[in-house]
Amino acid sequence: MKQRVIWGAIALVIFLPFLLWGGLSFQIFVGLLAMIGVAEMLRMKELEFFSLEGALAMLGAFVLTVPLDHYFPSLPIDSSFSVYGILVFLLLAGTVINSGCQIGKGVIVNTGASIDHDNVIGDFSHISVGAHLAGTVRIGSGVWVGIGAVVSNNLSITDDVMIGAGAAVIRNIEESGTYVGVPAAVVKKK
Repeated sequence: MKQRVIWGAIALVIFLPFLLWGGLSFQIFVGLLAMIGVAEMLRMKELEFFSLEGALAMLGAFVLTVPLDHYFPSLPIDSSFSVYGILVFLLLAGTVINSGCQIGKGVIVNTGASIDHDNVIGDFSHISVGAHLAGTVRIGSGVWVGIGAVVSNNLSITDDVMIGAGAAVIRNIEESGTYVGVPAAVVKKK
């Protein structure tokens, strides 16, 4: 424990000037730290980090530190949203986000989720693993779409809705609450 505290203090002394200085030097420093972390994870899993997969993982960790609006200023994502690297990892892991989508701030899109064209996802919503949103779906703020749930095309889901795992939404959801089943039906109103 004492050794961890000492190393933590050393890291803080090294990290603090970069934090206060900010800017490009901070982004490069944090990117290098992320790359070191990924290299350590690869080493623990006994994987080669001098392979194509290792190089891609390290590059993705480095890109994590660059704000998204630096690369794509025209994306409909809040300009303070700095998760380009996370999007890279999700896309490499089978997540699909098609053209014309508008994603609010604080949205989580998990591995293997599929978001078809022209969807609008409100702030602080969560699209779980394997969930599928068909085209032109409108999702409000604070919506949770469960694992493997399906939302049919041209539907709207209001704010503060929870859609259970494996549910199939085939009608608009206009009341906040919890919806489960095939087809999805309300089990608890808010």
